[in-house]
Amino acid sequence: MKLNSSLRLLLQSNPDSIEALSAIGKLTSTQWIYDLSGLESLNILGLSKDKIYSEIQPIFKFHTKTLNRVSKKRILFDDDAPLNNFLTHSESKQDVIKPFCKSNLIDIRQDQLYIIQDARIICTPLSICIIDSQGRIVKQASHNAAEALYLWELSNHQNIKYTYFPKAILGSVQQTFNIGHWFIDSISRIAMLKNHKWIDIKQYHLLIDTVDHSIIKSSLSALGIENSVPTLPYSYFKVKELIVPIISSFDRRVDIASEFMQKLVSITRQNTSLPKKYCHKRIFLSRQNLSRRKILNWPEIEKILNNHHYHIIFPEEISLFVLNDLLEDVESIVGPNGSAFCNMLLNDDVKQSIGIIYPHTHLDDYYYRTSQAMGKQFFGITNKFTQNKSSLKDLISRYYYPSVAADYWLDPNRLEQLLIKIG
Repeated sequence: MKLNSSLRLLLQSNPDSIEALSAIGKLTSTQWIYDLSGLESLNILGLSKDKIYSEIQPIFKFHTKTLNRVSKKRILFDDDAPLNNFLTHSESKQDVIKPFCKSNLIDIRQDQLYIIQDARIICTPLSICIIDSQGRIVKQASHNAAEALYLWELSNHQNIKYTYFPKAILGSVQQTFNIGHWFIDSISRIAMLKNHKWIDIKQYHLLIDTVDHSIIKSSLSALGIENSVPTLPYSYFKVKELIVPIISSFDRRVDIASEFMQKLVSITRQNTSLPKKYCHKRIFLSRQNLSRRKILNWPEIEKILNNHHYHIIFPEEISLFVLNDLLEDVESIVGPNGSAFCNMLLNDDVKQSIGIIYPHTHLDDYYYRTSQAMGKQFFGITNKFTQNKSSLKDLISRYYYPSVAADYWLDPNRLEQLLIKIG
């Protein structure tokens, strides 16, 4: 009991405390330390499941349409059992930005719209908590450890300064920005809402992670959205009428995002064309100029890529419009796992192959699932062979932290074999 009290105090002072969340994870059977909705976790927090979760139901359940692309077989190395295990479980996940667990199994395939009156919204770098007029968590609209934020608000409500809006739309899905999550998770929600024309978006403030990126600005301009408010890093809102659109089908989110990206390119395209020398069939998406997940033995890897006629690009230095031209006729895209792979959405060609390199310390499934939703051929490898026979829980524990940013050495022989498999 003393330990439970200590963990509660930690979260009451810092709801993003990795120390406290990790300790709760070790004391419970949960596979994901940011999921506090289990009875064991709630008991540690001193919270009752019957009293903290909202009973609000979606007002509408829109008919879901997808392009019904056929997912192609993934091709992995025989010695990549952990990766194969991880990706297999991913195929059963409802929400791809959260790991596999019993509470994240596919059971909803319809678009949903939550309208929450007198809502409170708490955002931190780790989590999002939506609270209804009865003071209960709207779990379907929240993210990560919403219960920790709920506990924190109970203890600190007198000192919180909320920003008030009469009407707002929640566009934030998780408290971070990368181009993939922006298009697939955020833009898809907003575009779906606008397409149904049920509300006049111009009357609402849009709450999104950040408004500072040029792609976000051009996206919002294309959607006709004038009022946007950042939620990062910390924000507290009270909203008279909060709308939370949810697209439960990941494949449908990918369809909407792909259509939007291609429209965005056509709307804002500069009247230029690439010289013939830049038209390549094989592209490698490099992270060498970024701050994390770089390949340590890059000179050796670069030589192999050149031998296989891969054109190396640095996506963060290239406009979306030039990328569209570069990828138009590309047969294979290879690179370290990262948000640059969202650029596959610019090309509907199901014959295109996707090859993703994962550090063995940090497996991820987001762009694997994206490639499957697009009907593309997927090839995957880990950076080196390992005898590690990690359990699924161990693999999930490394899904975000602590190794998401680490640079790594890539076995040149494994890369060579990957490129040969892709052809």
